[in-house]
Amino acid sequence: MELETLAAWDENTAFGLAPAFGADLLPAAPVVPSLVQLAGPSVMISPANATELERRGFHVRTVTGAGHTIHRSDFDGFMASLDGWI
Repeated sequence: MELETLAAWDENTAFGLAPAFGADLLPAAPVVPSLVQLAGPSVMISPANATELERRGFHVRTVTGAGHTIHRSDFDGFMASLDGWI
């Protein structure tokens, strides 16, 4: 399933997420209470960015050992990280 997802993905959509561009692409603040779920370790969000998201008002939870697609690689961990949100 992961390979099928990658085959359909337009990798150009990730260029805006690359930290090499030097822009702050993190949202300034959540509009509504917001949970950010991270795979641990995350390949997309650094520990410093996770801390910054929390400082800006986001709730950040990490599913340690999960792959990039958390709900596929560790469904139980994904569900546990939702405790209190749904």
